[in-house]
Amino acid sequence: EEGEAKKEDRDTEAAGRLEFEYLLRLNDGVYHALAQLSERMALLNAEADLRSQVIAQVVMELNAAAADEIRTLIREDKMDEARKIDENKYQRIVDLDAIFRDVMKEEQEAEKKRQDAHMQSEERNGEGTMGSNGDSAGESSILSVPPAPGA
Repeated sequence: EEGEAKKEDRDTEAAGRLEFEYLLRLNDGVYHALAQLSERMALLNAEADLRSQVIAQVVMELNAAAADEIRTLIREDKMDEARKIDENKYQRIVDLDAIFRDVMKEEQEAEKKRQDAHMQSEERNGEGTMGSNGDSAGESSILSVPPAPGA
């Protein structure tokens, strides 16, 4: 009986060791799979970030191209054409109405600045000509010949 009890203890101990080794390997396998999954997720995140950057760049370029086209049409006094640009031309990505409003605002501000600068330039020129006109009027009176006595 003692022999059988020792044999059972050994069998139980061996089974416990096998179970422990199995669980250890299973644990290692799960951690390995999680590490691979984490690496794949990091790569997918990097790829998604790059795609987002490319999409953002494309949208910015399409916005700039639409703004340039609208600005050109406005400057050529083709407002109706500027308002009716085909959205498919910019792949329906660009908000043409918003860009039109922005460009119109920019053009109006630029026109106002040009007018203000022109008015300031005229004011400066006006002051300069007034001063020189006054001088030339004074010079002509000094240089003019007085009427002859008795005339």
